[in-house]
Amino acid sequence: KPVEGDSISYGDEVSFVWKDIEGLCFQCSGLNGDYPTWLYVSSDGSFTGGYKELYPEDTGENYPDGTIYLCNFDGKFAEPKKINSYTYSLEVSTMTYEEHIGSHIKKDDLYYYYVPPMGLYDLEELVLYTPGAPLRELPVAFLESVGYQALSLEKDATLPFYAIYNVKEEKGFLNCGTVAPEEIFVD
Repeated sequence: KPVEGDSISYGDEVSFVWKDIEGLCFQCSGLNGDYPTWLYVSSDGSFTGGYKELYPEDTGENYPDGTIYLCNFDGKFAEPKKINSYTYSLEVSTMTYEEHIGSHIKKDDLYYYYVPPMGLYDLEELVLYTPGAPLRELPVAFLESVGYQALSLEKDATLPFYAIYNVKEEKGFLNCGTVAPEEIFVD
């Protein structure tokens, strides 16, 4: 039985392991490219992340500076299941939120409302794409969600980075490099 973190082998082929993306941060951009959900993945498949969006026009008597929608979360992925040489099915085994979703407080002239993180509302079907995935074979909705809508899908064009895709929500999480977890937590 493999030990967590060991490479998973399929015949002579070595497949994806969490250490392949250890320290990488993924970003799911908002509708206008603003206010992304950040997701930081560790070598054991655990993750932490946050989401924060300010609506300065959404005001009230006790919160003249606007409303902030936010979420801090952490969790763990189960062991990925190979679909093909560049696609893995992901399942979230646990996910917890810093504050109860739907709760709210008024503080410092702001209204704070705790929401699920954008791109992670429905965790029914998540997939991980590895670098080298042929763009022609990836869902158009995924390509559009990570900014590839104008990209030519030439025969040899491939995905140059790791990405996570929420199939039901049609939201892609683009690898945006290495970021320390403390840099993505939302205050």
